[in-house]
Amino acid sequence: MKNEFIKAAKHLEPQIIRDRRHIHQYPEVGMEVPNTYAYVKERLEQIGCETIDCGKYGIVTTIGNGGKTILLRAELDALPTKEETDIPFRSQNGNGHLCGHDIHTAMLLGVAKILKDREEDLKGTIKLMFQPGEELGIGAKVMIEHGVLENPKVDACLAIHMMPDERNGHFFLKKGITCAYLDGFMIEVTGKGGHGSRPEETIDPLNVVVDMYSMIKGVVDRETSAFNPAVCTIGVLGGGSAANVIPQKAMLEGTLRCCDSKIRERMIDRIIICANAACQAAGATHSLKLISTPGMYSDPGLCDDMKDFVCEINGAEKVAEVELPLLGSEDLSYISEKVPTMLMWMGAGDVGAPTSHSADVYFEENYLYMGSATLAYCAAKWLESSCRE
Repeated sequence: MKNEFIKAAKHLEPQIIRDRRHIHQYPEVGMEVPNTYAYVKERLEQIGCETIDCGKYGIVTTIGNGGKTILLRAELDALPTKEETDIPFRSQNGNGHLCGHDIHTAMLLGVAKILKDREEDLKGTIKLMFQPGEELGIGAKVMIEHGVLENPKVDACLAIHMMPDERNGHFFLKKGITCAYLDGFMIEVTGKGGHGSRPEETIDPLNVVVDMYSMIKGVVDRETSAFNPAVCTIGVLGGGSAANVIPQKAMLEGTLRCCDSKIRERMIDRIIICANAACQAAGATHSLKLISTPGMYSDPGLCDDMKDFVCEINGAEKVAEVELPLLGSEDLSYISEKVPTMLMWMGAGDVGAPTSHSADVYFEENYLYMGSATLAYCAAKWLESSCRE
């Protein structure tokens, strides 16, 4: 069976690469991905798959009939960052597929063809999910709200994420928390503006956000263990429009990433306390907005099953179980809260290469067909083993 899936995927390799390169050249961001949506929908229909819209630009298709259902996920969106490479199929606009979502989508289109050609042999149902808005941390949640886990009801979920800074063609998995909880915080401080020569008559919001920066960074850095860390990055700090004017408002925006829910709750409380204290000391006021994505949890039992299948088709020497989670976020976490889920990583470069989200990131293409073969094989084998239980 494994050789059949590998042969089928290898035969599809040119098409997988064509799909990837087309999507790569025309990246769209956020929840608004009309052209990528249209391309994927057309390709699925060419394969013979009936598609269903799930939300505005989400796509779902099912292959097989009856039995248990496993969901396979790919993302349609890119980043609002300009690509800085000289590859012939580089982005044609100011956005960039710098996280590999173009590859995930192309590989899942390959999966659709492999499985559709073997639909009568499947021991259950495989549902394919193409989602927008992963980089916003909301796309999967929106598709859940529109019923992606129902009709038929999903029993398990599997996805691959490409890693350009890991060994090409190697697979990695982590049981339990796989990707960090993410909390984005946006704090707007309101003071009292005035002339730069008369600061005593003002409440300088810039001083307040500088104090907040030091307090928040100090709390996170000094009150968490190196063995169970939290990472806080404040990427926006400032305000004002002229050198001689003390502004009325100033902004501070950052992210908190944790792998432990209790530490996360405590750090969020401490950030709120720091914001309140800095404003109270200066006589300023503030508003605080939090946008949160849960931690990605890979079900240990599902990981055990899938690891066996991944080893069967790739060889055990190309599969490793890692101890530490990634501190990046993943909105597949919303699905992992609902059904047993596994996220695995696939290398597409080498250690030390530019990482995902880098403007000069490069993903090797010569093992993409094995990503399709692995997803299709794991899904089919999981259905086969489940029907024997």
